[in-house]
Amino acid sequence: MNKEDRHRVPVVIRTFKTGPDGDEFADIIQQGGMALVEAPMTEIHFRNPEPNVNPKEYNWLIFTSRNGVKSWFATQQQLSGQKIAVIGPLTGAALADFGVSANFTGSGKTGRIFAMELLPQLNAGDRLLLAVGDLASRDVEDVITKACEGQVTIKRVEVYSTSKPASINRDAVRQIIDDNYTLVAVASPSAVHNLMDELSSEAKVTRSATDLLPSSQLSYGTGKGFGVPRFATIGKVTSAAVCSYGGEPVIESAVQSFKALAESIVDYIKGTSK
Repeated sequence: MNKEDRHRVPVVIRTFKTGPDGDEFADIIQQGGMALVEAPMTEIHFRNPEPNVNPKEYNWLIFTSRNGVKSWFATQQQLSGQKIAVIGPLTGAALADFGVSANFTGSGKTGRIFAMELLPQLNAGDRLLLAVGDLASRDVEDVITKACEGQVTIKRVEVYSTSKPASINRDAVRQIIDDNYTLVAVASPSAVHNLMDELSSEAKVTRSATDLLPSSQLSYGTGKGFGVPRFATIGKVTSAAVCSYGGEPVIESAVQSFKALAESIVDYIKGTSK
């Protein structure tokens, strides 16, 4: 696809996978007349909870991601009297597959904001079990621990790990380098980091293949040898990862959901084509 085609048929490169029960993101993008290219940049591996963690000792279960919910309830169940808090609606929706609903749902912005939103729901003596991935920040436990000054207990347990996929869609990486795309949709900081790593590696190969031309003469060469793609992010945490490379998202979804991200992309592309 050449650059003229890109302007006629917008191309969205998706770096995340969706669940087995439908693909609302793809439906919205394709109904908007755009081409969707699949290029997953993360791979999730569920873990069993640590043997020394007894869920019965905790009256709150805290989740900051859909994968945390899925990994936990694949082997566990909600206990009688146990409350559940989720960072936002997207994470809360994952509970429905297990016949569970959240007692508290945050705004879905950042871990720090979620923790501050949760504080008024807590009572002295509460024991919180925080089920997260291996790359999750410590913002939730840090905020709660500091604010409650020993009045509550919070335990972090890592229930899944995130890694770069063994197989990468090299054609999609090449599309970004050749500027034959419109937007790259990302839903996690790890996807941003993994993609930037792939782009950096590919840019080095390109420079080698072109007799070490200066980066400014390469289609993807800017700044430190490679540029920052046109990202559409699912929220502030993912946007922060983009900004760490000196870039800025073209789109940041106001609501942390695949549906809202897809709708934001459609609105943006329709607006720029007028």
